[in-house]
Amino acid sequence: ILATGALTASAAAIPGDLLYGVKTASENVRVFFTWDAEERAALQERYQARRLDEAHAIIRERRPATLPLQGRIEQLTAGEWLVSGLTITLTSDTLVEGSPAIGARVEGRVRAPGDGRLIGQRLEVLDAPAVVVAPTTAPASPP
Repeated sequence: ILATGALTASAAAIPGDLLYGVKTASENVRVFFTWDAEERAALQERYQARRLDEAHAIIRERRPATLPLQGRIEQLTAGEWLVSGLTITLTSDTLVEGSPAIGARVEGRVRAPGDGRLIGQRLEVLDAPAVVVAPTTAPASPP
């Protein structure tokens, strides 16, 4: 009964809340025991959407927290990335692994200092989209 109560109470937890670890641990267990690949992918996508909602809540409430980040790079500017609708500020302390590119998938950790910003701590670029190069033809040589 106690475990069920903790799981139920943790459902609305966001990073920084006491029961947030219970929430993410139960999600990880559920993903682990989902054998169907399509169902597992759908579950992971739903949990990724939850993480984005939690990040928006942290920003809106101006709560200090450290939270996971997963998404796709939508925009790159000097000192900022737009990742799945979230503006991530990069500082000299931000560790970036991989080559950032528009459309690339990113995972990592960000810190919300409580002022409405997200600051990148560790960002790993996992799959930069391939650059498509149009084939060139050699100039025709005279006969």
